[in-house]
Amino acid sequence: MFIFEILVLTLIFYLILNFSKLRRGIFSGRDLVFPFSLGFAITIVDSFIKTAFIVAFFAFIVIFAVCFGVLYFITAPRK
Repeated sequence: MFIFEILVLTLIFYLILNFSKLRRGIFSGRDLVFPFSLGFAITIVDSFIKTAFIVAFFAFIVIFAVCFGVLYFITAPRK
């Protein structure tokens, strides 16, 4: 999935940044360097954001469970 995302983003950036060259029929391998760099950078940042979200979500679940447990035992009626 990582490679697929890089390829799709590279293609999208290539089409956006080199539209006028494509209409004239000019292609150069050097034209792929900048779109590939942008696609790679966005893929890396996106994977870090997804990882941070997952870690934050699990931290939220753990903190919620601890707070719920503590409050439940504090407010539980005594026998």
